[in-house]
Amino acid sequence: MADEDYEKLPPEELYEVDYVRWVREQAQLIQEHGAAIPGVDPETLADEILDLARSQVSQAEDSAEQLIAALIAGPAGRQQGLPRGLLEYWLQLRLDGRWWLKRMLENSPSIRDELEQKMDEINEAGRNQANLLWYRAGLEPPEMAKPQFTLEDLLEDPETSPHWRA
Repeated sequence: MADEDYEKLPPEELYEVDYVRWVREQAQLIQEHGAAIPGVDPETLADEILDLARSQVSQAEDSAEQLIAALIAGPAGRQQGLPRGLLEYWLQLRLDGRWWLKRMLENSPSIRDELEQKMDEINEAGRNQANLLWYRAGLEPPEMAKPQFTLEDLLEDPETSPHWRA
């Protein structure tokens, strides 16, 4: 949905279509008009409300990082002959991460641009998490290429995407 389409929506509809955008708009309204309400600290209240949006963005970033970690660790684990239970756990991390990421983008499509702009950082954090998965398994991480995933790579269908083959 284009920005001008969002502007036409009443707040109760925007809440249903893009939660994070709605939160940000509500915080802006409080900053602009909250002083007219006796006893309201508009700056602090707006900042607390914006924490809701920041939390949603952070959760989406975490899901993307977790997904990248599992996409990296899983195929390497299969090549290393890791136990089936560990490989299944990593597969479940991949599926969970993708599900959460898709869900957050469906509930708040306005965060897509933010995530796309942060993909370098998200990829780096995902690679670090992949190494942690190896260490938690009691293994030394193998030397691997450092793949660079896009947000679209992470959202691809696991049945057809080359990124999902383990």
